[in-house]
Amino acid sequence: MPKVIVLVGPKGAGKSTIGNLLESALGVRFVRVEPIFLSV
Repeated sequence: MPKVIVLVGPKGAGKSTIGNLLESALGVRFVRVEPIFLSV
């Protein structure tokens, strides 16, 4: 079963930076959900 890691924190805390680093280092997919919520 696939695992999901959720990064939570205030704006500017480095969530996207960490997500991008994990994507590069581990080959996992990083998805930013804020644009999805803003479009609804």
